Amino acid sequence: MHEATLISENKKTNTSLVKVKMSDVAEIKNISKDLFLNTGSPHFIRFVNDASKIDVFIEGKKIRYSKPFAVKGTNVNFVAVKNKTLFIRTYERGVENETLACGTGVTAAAIAAVATNKINQTLKIKVQALGGTLFVYLKKNQNVFEEVYLEGEAQEVFEGRTTI
Repeated sequence: MHEATLISENKKTNTSLVKVKMSDVAEIKNISKDLFLNTGSPHFIRFVNDASKIDVFIEGKKIRYSKPFAVKGTNVNFVAVKNKTLFIRTYERGVENETLACGTGVTAAAIAAVATNKINQTLKIKVQALGGTLFVYLKKNQNVFEEVYLEGEAQEVFEGRTTI
């Protein structure tokens, strides 16, 4: 379960700035040169030189269905680090394709970057996804990542009603 706080609203653009409390993370597994962790959903993190050059559908699908993850699958994140900013592209299980942004994936990428010393700050880690810019805040206590927050713009894109 995640808790969200509305920070501000912009009536003109129908957007809100929201901060979400994410799950603490105590376990990060090394898989060859890559990482695997659960931030509310499972995420495989691969650091790359240039995320824009990755065929996320092909490469993500290979990893998502690979032997260690074949039963339930995993989300796959390709992350580049440049000038203290993470650039992320995500293959999301269930969608079975690349998505514009994934909150648990952005969080997993930030934690993985801190855990591997690719980023040395823990306050306001900037993460650029195809769908926009997000920020992650966290505290590292020994090998546990806690007080993890995800902040970014939210916009209502659909409203529905159903009668049962």
